[in-house]
Amino acid sequence: MKKGLVISLRGFVDFIPLIFLWSMPNHKGILGAFISSFILLIIKGLKKDVGIMVKVVFIYLAIINILYFNFNIEGILKERYITSYGVMAAMSFVSIKMYRPFTMDISKKDYKAIKDSPLFIEMNIIISKIFGVTYLINTILSCFKKDFLSIISPILIIIPILASIILPRFMPEI
Repeated sequence: MKKGLVISLRGFVDFIPLIFLWSMPNHKGILGAFISSFILLIIKGLKKDVGIMVKVVFIYLAIINILYFNFNIEGILKERYITSYGVMAAMSFVSIKMYRPFTMDISKKDYKAIKDSPLFIEMNIIISKIFGVTYLINTILSCFKKDFLSIISPILIIIPILASIILPRFMPEI
């Protein structure tokens, strides 16, 4: 359990820009998200540890900041949940299709001896699918009632986080 928890805490850092985006209701949220994403990209770049999620979130935030601040597109703030969850769902499924699930970028540090193992990759595919489905559900929910989303969405995100902590415990040692 300890290893799964460490992976989840390490993975939490990659979510900091999204937490800014989702928790701050005005333009400061998208700006704070972009700045934190840029800092994260630099720090991870210096360590040569830039994963798929960090790259995708940075590009997404750069685009929405350009659209909002340069072109005054107000809908960016209103629709940030739909677009961000949609981008995260797409990233999850595309990374699986590439046979490089985004969760591997985080977990490979703690499983160096088996990081190329088919079983390790399959475990990360399962966890990435759980994240992807959760993001997809949140994308759909974002299209509807916003008050309901503010309660249900954070609860749904707990599911893949728990999966990333619990499922590795069932992976046999190699």
